[in-house]
Amino acid sequence: MGTGYNVCLFTTEETVSFDCLVTWTAADGLAVDTTVPFDGPTIKIGLLTPATGPIAVYSAGFEAATTMMINALNLAWVGEVNFELVVADSGCDGTVAATAAQTLIDSGVVGIVGAACSGASLGAIAVAKEAGIPMISYASTSPALTDADDNGMLFRVVPSDAQQSIALADVVTASGANSSTTAVLYMTNDYGAGLADNFNSSMGGELCAMVGYDPTDFDASTLATAVTQPMEQQSLKNLQHKDTQVVCLVLMELQTQHSLQNSLITLL
Repeated sequence: MGTGYNVCLFTTEETVSFDCLVTWTAADGLAVDTTVPFDGPTIKIGLLTPATGPIAVYSAGFEAATTMMINALNLAWVGEVNFELVVADSGCDGTVAATAAQTLIDSGVVGIVGAACSGASLGAIAVAKEAGIPMISYASTSPALTDADDNGMLFRVVPSDAQQSIALADVVTASGANSSTTAVLYMTNDYGAGLADNFNSSMGGELCAMVGYDPTDFDASTLATAVTQPMEQQSLKNLQHKDTQVVCLVLMELQTQHSLQNSLITLL
């Protein structure tokens, strides 16, 4: 038994050809044979990934997944089209993402995958729409994207927080909590504010507390106190009831989550 196999394409359309441009080995799986020169068209796909910013820890995974997609496309279109990935840092920020989108457009991409953060997607589409370049976000959930001025160029593969907030409200009420015993601690960015506002509406618009914070500058203990004090006051008003108390955290970064959770546990 050999160490690998050649995967070949036999075609009789227009001209007869027999090309073996893909190899398979047990160690490496399918791979395009790069030793064979390719003189066909190259299609560039852009990727906006948060290499810097509050969710930079996820950037490598986003890029790896997109690279797998590009490799799969090249295997499917081997010998006909070459797909090339061009990566730019969105910074999880609208201004940075707008500049990054322009860089991708200048490089010749025909479409952009991204961004991850909602604010970054909104910033990038403002540039991409003018160039007629479509964008497909893999993680932006802000309801603001639904009504964005995008010339029909912005898409996403995840549901809006307008839907997610309804599901979250169902989970919270099923736990025995209600609007008067539920508080939200959220980031004051496009994602955080959008989800918090929609969740508040889904709970009837009268949450016990809604506390926003700047994810780049905050004190966990201060935020925990700001959330728990209104809940304690509400509990004193309803001593005869045993309603469940819930604090919903709307954030993106795990270290922030842990620090806020620890502060809340100390006070609750």
